Amino acid sequence: MRQYSDHVDGGDWELTNKKLPAMLAVCESATLQKRLLKRFRGLDDFKLRTTTKAELPTSDAEDYIWQPTSEPEARLKLSSIS
Repeated sequence: MRQYSDHVDGGDWELTNKKLPAMLAVCESATLQKRLLKRFRGLDDFKLRTTTKAELPTSDAEDYIWQPTSEPEARLKLSSIS
């Protein structure tokens, strides 16, 4: 994740002329999820979406379980992430 973030921040991705892909992270706990969201908050170009391991077994692609770093209070469904 750090290398991906550094790559984005360094402007190297712009040289590819391609859209930056989203990165999905499944966190072991809500505490870890909060740390990740805090660590990458404010990096709008860094498309990290997080959820917890506990939320996965009971969800499908249409459930709103993915949190973006740009808006930690928001929830997204998998099919809306690009």
